[in-house]
Formats: sequence, structure tokens, C-alpha cells
Amino acid sequence: MDDFGRIVYLDVEKTGSSFISKFLQDNMTCQRVEKVKHGRVGSDFKKGSFYFISVRNPLSQYLSLYSYGCEGKGAIFESLKNSGHTQLYQPDKQSFQHWLRFVLSAENAGYLGADYQSVDTELMGLQTFRFLALSFQKPLAKLKPLHDYATLCRLYEKKKIHSQVVRNESLRADMETLVETHLSSFVDVESAKRYLEKSPPINRSPKLGFNIESIDEEAMSLIRRKERFLLERFYPEDL
Repeated sequence: MDDFGRIVYLDVEKTGSSFISKFLQDNMTCQRVEKVKHGRVGSDFKKGSFYFISVRNPLSQYLSLYSYGCEGKGAIFESLKNSGHTQLYQPDKQSFQHWLRFVLSAENAGYLGADYQSVDTELMGLQTFRFLALSFQKPLAKLKPLHDYATLCRLYEKKKIHSQVVRNESLRADMETLVETHLSSFVDVESAKRYLEKSPPINRSPKLGFNIESIDEEAMSLIRRKERFLLERFYPEDL
């Protein structure tokens, strides 16, 4: 969570969050109130403030998370290393698919941290959980009782605290739209647009020796099932 008072960014992991937070730090004319990396909103919810969030195609998000782990980085890598599962991290397609099945298996949810094991992991995969955990005020109290997809969808529509979603795949264009609308009173619009045009990516995970299109159908089917919520709302073309 990156809090600038009237503007609050909900920084979901591996969605371009480092770039967006740096953009806000470098361009907002008001002072940052608080930054808690991937922090959830509780009693500190600011009614009347504008909240926005970022999202990414979950397959691409998993691939980025895996690549990060292949470099020995990230909380999930540390958890799996400490539990003797470093063999899951090899920079090839077969290892990635094996890792993917491992992290999407309900019995392994406890390795993934952030209270993921406390929700229905068949209803929501890790990336859906990470998105939803930043979408609500006091999210765990809302997510733990859920076991039905339709109920989850209704809850999201009724209780989400963000008003805008930035897609990683169109990050700069989506941020430019925000600059011209909700952020226009808090940045120098033309300077912010130049910044978006010229600034390089931040914290990009290294590419592996295979592409997303080569992932087998079993792995893709697993992602479609576990990450249905994200795919239906933001990436219906990949269902």
C-alpha cells in the first residue's frame, strides 16, 4: 500500500508495482503518508480517498514469480528453500510446470505465506488471493468464510475499495489515463506523461529459456480453474 492521503495505490506483487510506486514518489506533488509494501487495508481505510490497484495475467505473474525464485529471491523462494524444496527452481519449462502444480496444490498452501492457507484455495489461486487481499478493507475477515464463486463475485462488486484497475500489460497507457483524470490535481500532467514515456522498467524478472505459449494444457487448465476470478474479469481472452 502506497498512501498519499487522497490517493492510495494498492501494490499487488509482480504487477509492475515497483514502477508505479516510483512513479508516484517522483511525480506526486503531495507528500507520501505511508508505504507498506503489499500492505493490506484495515482500520486505516480513508473514506473519500481514491484507491487504485494493479493486476497482471496470472500465468505471466506466476512465470515472473518463478523467475524471481530462480535468482534466489522472494519470500516464497525462501519458504521453499527452508522446507527443502529448492530443487523446484530450475530455469526450464518442465521445472516451471512442476513448480506451478506444487504451488497450486491445496496441501502446499502453507508454504506460500500471507495467510493464503486460511482461505479456500480451490476457490482462489495464489494470484487471485493476492489481488483480493488488497481489494478489501480487513480482507481476511471477508475471504475466509467464502466457498462459493458467485458469492465471491458479489462480494467483490459490493465491497472492493478500489475504483480503478491498472493492467500490467497496458501499464503505461493505463497510468497515463489516471494522470489525465484522477491524478491530474496531484501531478504536473505533462511532466508525468513524459516520465511514463521515458522511464525504464523496474525490478523486471529475467526471461527464462521458454515462452508462455509453450506451457502444456494441463498446467494451463489448472491456472484457468484456480485463477478464474482474475481471468474472467481482466483476461477473458485467455479462458
